[in-house]
Amino acid sequence: FQSARALNIGFEAARHELVAIISQDAVPADNRYLEELAVPFLGANGFLLAGTYGRQAMTEGPPDPLGEKDLLTTYPPGASRDQAWPECWFVNTCSIVRRSLWARHWFDEGAVISEDHEWALWAQSQGYLVRYVAEAVV
Repeated sequence: FQSARALNIGFEAARHELVAIISQDAVPADNRYLEELAVPFLGANGFLLAGTYGRQAMTEGPPDPLGEKDLLTTYPPGASRDQAWPECWFVNTCSIVRRSLWARHWFDEGAVISEDHEWALWAQSQGYLVRYVAEAVV
């Protein structure tokens, strides 16, 4: 299994402009996460969005204070915002990507676990924004 290759195969088969991605181990916190990821594309600057990504929260289980601190720092609740180059933190754990931009620059199959970040940096270098959507939780 190679995640960038799997994504490229899926995107190649997709027929819509907005393609949703969710990792196999991500569980949506509610039934609105996908809608929350899509709504920013309808906003005033939606035409500038390359992609959106959601917030990752702790799973139930034994307490993990360091893991929780990392998630809260990386994915702050209530802090949705656009990111422009060179600021970039984009992950495919829970995201939507604009297919027309992917068609111009596929996910890098040589990247190791960072194909999503590399793709977002490329999109930002082309003048597009990436939006963190804190309300879309997995």
